[in-house]
Amino acid sequence: MNALNALKTSLRTLVAIITLLVCLSGIQGFSTWSDEELVKSARKEAEQGDAAAQYYLGLFYADGRGVTQDHAEAVKWWRKVADQGNALAQDSLGVGYYEGVEVPQDYEQAVKWWRKAAEFGFPTARYNLGKCYYKGEGVPQDYAEAVKWFRSAAEKRDANAQYILGASYAKGEE
Repeated sequence: MNALNALKTSLRTLVAIITLLVCLSGIQGFSTWSDEELVKSARKEAEQGDAAAQYYLGLFYADGRGVTQDHAEAVKWWRKVADQGNALAQDSLGVGYYEGVEVPQDYEQAVKWWRKAAEFGFPTARYNLGKCYYKGEGVPQDYAEAVKWFRSAAEKRDANAQYILGASYAKGEE
């Protein structure tokens, strides 16, 4: 699964989680809310500085859910919350820069954001850093450093890292 598909899967999972959290918070009639109403609610909270709402508003813009798809607006919200230390937003920015989806492709920026998310223990960011070191994208190619990051992600049960780590061992690239 490439990073873009992983991001889409994460988006679906996070939308399901936010739906569940809103339902559990006691809001009546949530199941009848339209995407536009969810965006309106998220925007109100995001504009008041709520980090979770800022992240989810970015997701809505990235996916075009309840709003016209607007990658620049998604990045704007993710950057706000990423600057506050949110690992999910940092990882999302890393994916955007790596794939060139929400922003122009820039491997060095991808590494920057993934490194920040990895510091919080985010396994996907650790895997992605390993990939960058393995391929020499945004950093000098360094198999030992790649294996270090793959191992770190694998220990957090990242399946992609476990697979790549096994392949690296098979090639003698430790």
